[in-house]
Amino acid sequence: MKSLNSKMLLIIVTILLIGLLINQVFYALNAADDQKKALNEKVEIALDIIVEKVSANQNVCKSVNNCLHTEKKQMCCKYLDGEKEWGTVDSIISHELARFNINLHYNFDFTKNHPEDKNTYAMNMDQVFSEAGVVMYLEFPDRSKYLLKQMGPVFISSILLILFITIAFILMYRYYQREQVMVTRTRDFINNMTHEFKTPLANISFASNMINRENERVDSDKIEQFTRIIQEENQRLLNNCEDLLVIGMAESDLKSSLEENVDVHQVITKAADRYMEIQEDELNIKLDLFADAFHVKGKSSMLDNTLANLVDNAIKYCDENPIIRIRTKNKNGWLLVEVTDNGKGIAKNAQDQIFEKFYRESNHDQHDVKGFGLGLSYVKMVVEQMGGTVFVQSELGKGSTFILKLPLLNE
Repeated sequence: MKSLNSKMLLIIVTILLIGLLINQVFYALNAADDQKKALNEKVEIALDIIVEKVSANQNVCKSVNNCLHTEKKQMCCKYLDGEKEWGTVDSIISHELARFNINLHYNFDFTKNHPEDKNTYAMNMDQVFSEAGVVMYLEFPDRSKYLLKQMGPVFISSILLILFITIAFILMYRYYQREQVMVTRTRDFINNMTHEFKTPLANISFASNMINRENERVDSDKIEQFTRIIQEENQRLLNNCEDLLVIGMAESDLKSSLEENVDVHQVITKAADRYMEIQEDELNIKLDLFADAFHVKGKSSMLDNTLANLVDNAIKYCDENPIIRIRTKNKNGWLLVEVTDNGKGIAKNAQDQIFEKFYRESNHDQHDVKGFGLGLSYVKMVVEQMGGTVFVQSELGKGSTFILKLPLLNE
């Protein structure tokens, strides 16, 4: 029900944002149209006054009439340019345009051919001249630039608002996707955790019932076997609780704990020895500790837990006897710790997600491979709090290499 409500809310918000976006686009277009209409009205009024003043000037009318009728010219610009009368017309136009705050470069002419151009304004002068079809026109080559400049603030604010709405929608959608992923992983984590606790409890209950059977005498070997089951399952429960507690404590109080001078080689050696003692016949850990500088600022126990998580994963996700190689080296003032295994490998599309809390690869059965999906998120958290980074190189069927890049301690 909650998922459905979330989807409905996302759809409603999306529709509202799209509606607002469309409204803003129409607002910008209408603003541009209003600016165009306002300019057209001012130019037409100015041109009407200009034609009236030109018509009242006998010398100008005589010169234009001579150009069009006597000389049979189609246009007067080239014929009269430089003449006193032409300068008079130019002064009239300049004065009237300035009165209407039209600060645009212009061209003008008297012609028999009505110009067809969006940047040109024309007015008929048949009543002034003896021949029909004579018009005076004004041309503004920079009209489009002028309109854009006039509506600049509106246009820019609209673009910024549209951009803001788009970014807000993208962020909201990405946040929704992350929340959906987290909800799914949390649900899987709870299911997995329930299984991890329920199984040992069921085994303990079974073993206890077998020991306490009243109607049947249980021999000592069976009691020892059932007691061992209880102890092992009890330890399993304790380990599960410890895993949850460690990640919780690390998140709340990690920075204040990372103040030790940690000998990384010593931590690696101790961890390797511990695992080799437990799984002597089944595990092979090889150490190539080549780094000359191997002291970092951190906490030994947390770095040990970090390595333990990587080794545990190498063991769990390996179909044969695990071979793990831990290598150290220095590079550009950093300490690199590489943990390589011969396991199943990690799919390319999962490599960016394995360090996220609760994430577990879907191609592995979460009941067969024990865990809560917290180990690698713990690794990432500890390494980043130490000022480093962690990344993985892996290919399916060819194992994985986890690389911890840690800043060296300045002694």
